[in-house]
Amino acid sequence: MTQERCDFKNFTEQICLTAQGDNSTTFECSESIYKEKRDSHHFIHQYSGFGAFGMDRKTDEETLMFYLQKFSEDTFMKAFIPRLNDEDLEQIYNTINFFLKKYFSEDDYHAIFLKDR
Repeated sequence: MTQERCDFKNFTEQICLTAQGDNSTTFECSESIYKEKRDSHHFIHQYSGFGAFGMDRKTDEETLMFYLQKFSEDTFMKAFIPRLNDEDLEQIYNTINFFLKKYFSEDDYHAIFLKDR
């Protein structure tokens, strides 16, 4: 396990322990990630990058974070969700659920994603 700093341009610095294995990475983050008990979208308001994918890992992570925060914005969701057919709705749900199960423990899912613990 190695220690690395998770940093998105002065967003929120976290110390994360990462372990490589089985073609996946496991993250164990410091307690500060568990303290936010309400939903937040701070990154998108501070991001000054150019949103390109495929250049390098850091830019890819920032671009994905930007896209996901834009994607989850209330006004966009109200316009987007009703346009989806049942199959697409289920596919998006299943894709998100797949990655949550792959990269989060049950405790992380509740503490970080649902924020109900």
